Amino acid sequence: METKIIGNKIAEARKQLNMSQAQLAERLFISPQAVGKWERGESMPDITTFGRMAKILGVDLNYFSANGDQETDGKLAAYDEKLANGQQAAKGIQPETGWMKHDLSPELTTTTASGKALNSARDNKKRPVRNMSTNTWKDVDFSGLNNIRETVNAANFQNCKFLDSDLKGLVWKNDVLHHCDFSRSSLNLCRFQGSNLEGTRFNGCSLVEADFSSSTINKCNFEGADLTKAFFNFSTISGIRVQDALWSGTAFKDSQIEDIIFEGNLENCHFEKCGFKRVEFRNARLINTFFKYNNNLKKAVFTNCKVDSLTYAFLKSDKANVEGLTLIEDK
Repeated sequence: METKIIGNKIAEARKQLNMSQAQLAERLFISPQAVGKWERGESMPDITTFGRMAKILGVDLNYFSANGDQETDGKLAAYDEKLANGQQAAKGIQPETGWMKHDLSPELTTTTASGKALNSARDNKKRPVRNMSTNTWKDVDFSGLNNIRETVNAANFQNCKFLDSDLKGLVWKNDVLHHCDFSRSSLNLCRFQGSNLEGTRFNGCSLVEADFSSSTINKCNFEGADLTKAFFNFSTISGIRVQDALWSGTAFKDSQIEDIIFEGNLENCHFEKCGFKRVEFRNARLINTFFKYNNNLKKAVFTNCKVDSLTYAFLKSDKANVEGLTLIEDK
């Protein structure tokens, strides 16, 4: 198939949805420049990317292969058959996106292109969900989900529920999690890598030793969550709610921390090479907590806080404003 014909088809389907090149690129986790090259006929998506793009644009794979050349038609038809049978579509790393491709299990709860759920996770408890990667999920109830061990890779979750689930050790890689609800779930040892979390609820969750790396965490709710030994690394954490959260051995490194109020006990915590913007420690008790090489820590506000002598020394050395701190006498 001529690359120019493919490009025109991509552009037509995208415009039918009033979707910009940038919006399509975001859904595919690639650059807008790559979409532009496809539509100008300068390059062509790989076969697996065609499959994901077809779901996003609400078209069948045959849409791209119609009037095309025999070789490309055959590849798309073979891939479409694999998708229909729920078999493994491909292996390895996609050249354009860097995703690891996963098997598409027939036991997986799926959605149509419009986002309407075909099945509910609750209705499939006897048939374990095997893989949720590279799909768009909207308004799906996965509550009570457990025994998921595969990586969830490059998936888009919008307003989905994971209430009271056991997702221990699950890896979320390059995923979008917007306005989802994980309340009361176990997310111990989970890893969120390169993911975008916005407006998502983790109320009462157990996040012991969870790892948030290279992720954006915006306006999420961690009230009452257990963040013991959780690690936030190379991430942007903004506007999160953390009332009654448990901070013990929690570490922040090379991250941007904005619009957050830390309360309660912070013990054996770690802040290193972080940026602080509109951050307040209010009615907090900081014990054996490490501060080093942070940016703008002096702008952080400490209101009615108590600290031990070691934490006080770290704060002074890192140029924090120690007003509002009361030193706890060493026993």
